[in-house]
Amino acid sequence: MWRWLNSAGEASSFNLGVGRGSLLVGLLLVGCQEPLPELSWSGDHVSFGTDSNEQICAGTLQALDDHANILFQLFDIEPHPIEFYWIQEPELYSDHCPPSYGCTTGVRVVSKSPVLFHEIVHAVVFDDIQGPTPFEEGLAVVYGNALLPLETLEPIEEVLGDFRDQDGSMGRFVHFLIEEHGLDSVLEFLAVAPARATKIVKYEAEFNAVFDESLETAIERFEQYRECDYKEVYRIMRGCQNEDVSPMIEGQWRFEVALDCSSSDVVGPHEGRVWTTRTFDLEQENLVTTSISSASTTTEARLLKCSSCSDALNRLYPVGDTTEVLPAGRYVLEVSTRVSEPSDVAIIVTPNF
Repeated sequence: MWRWLNSAGEASSFNLGVGRGSLLVGLLLVGCQEPLPELSWSGDHVSFGTDSNEQICAGTLQALDDHANILFQLFDIEPHPIEFYWIQEPELYSDHCPPSYGCTTGVRVVSKSPVLFHEIVHAVVFDDIQGPTPFEEGLAVVYGNALLPLETLEPIEEVLGDFRDQDGSMGRFVHFLIEEHGLDSVLEFLAVAPARATKIVKYEAEFNAVFDESLETAIERFEQYRECDYKEVYRIMRGCQNEDVSPMIEGQWRFEVALDCSSSDVVGPHEGRVWTTRTFDLEQENLVTTSISSASTTTEARLLKCSSCSDALNRLYPVGDTTEVLPAGRYVLEVSTRVSEPSDVAIIVTPNF
């Protein structure tokens, strides 16, 4: 991620898709820009505009707004308006962002996708708990649902020594800090440490004071931290925060899902896929049978457990019956298909008491 100040004095950030950008590129973008399209939709926090004529699934804009609302509450930040622009025209996009999936200038997001929760995080924390650049990037990965591709993870001491947009590595490290010290401590560090700092010497004292351990010690402990699929832990944050937990009826959870872009709870498209989620609580460890039926060959059902990194669970279930022992806890069932192959999906989850 890189930052600059535009002509209005706003701090701006962007995430490079590949390679390394330069401050000069950012400064050049501030020049003559084609105006962004008018905003055409507004929720409680997020307003949306686009130059695209492609269909946006009916639940997408509300999902962006809900995500911002969750983060404002979770981070204890006074809500402020956010503008989100989905831009498909390459020249217009390059007027406002360098090569990337998306960029954030103050509270304005410009994205190549209608679904980019990562940049919503940047817009939420702007001017409140921005903190050093590597750690803000890590926070955006943890609470951005991991829809951005993550590069090969690198040793964290190398990442912090020369930060070059290694978002995936910082996501792992920030997640480790959240589990070891709590989210409040991470947010305190981001609030007191110098914003946009990239050199360790600029924020090391604040790190040591807030976490009551040296950065060097934290890195040593992190390297021995239990390995797990970090990506699947933070990609389900919204589902785990969901208050709409499905009730069990007659010993089963039954889900009738209309995987169609016109359905009010379906989100997308992103990279050609659309999806929705269902949340349920399994009160005790049990042998559970999950039965899935769908006419589409591209339907996928992924079961994810809301948990700490050390006991994360991620299962991709095929159409048909799957039986396995599941530990007690909250689960998110993420059901998706290709946008070109809508389908009605029936799912029955049956604990074998």
